[in-house]
Amino acid sequence: MIVKPLSAEITLNANSTVSSASCVRVYNSNAGAALITNETTGGSFTMPTGSITFVVKQPAEELSSSVDVKATSVAFTIS
Repeated sequence: MIVKPLSAEITLNANSTVSSASCVRVYNSNAGAALITNETTGGSFTMPTGSITFVVKQPAEELSSSVDVKATSVAFTIS
């Protein structure tokens, strides 16, 4: 996996656009599962401990997490 960070990693624990990102890399280093919610659309999903996922969203949409997770804006391409 190749990742190109576009912003500094933050702790996602409150509503954030994650630097107005279109694609966000999220890492759950917490001891428990994390509920990731797109506060703008109401969509959500659960991330198990130790997992990494990528969230595609509109730049103005805000994400939040039920526990502290790490998040950063990343570049992506679709081939």
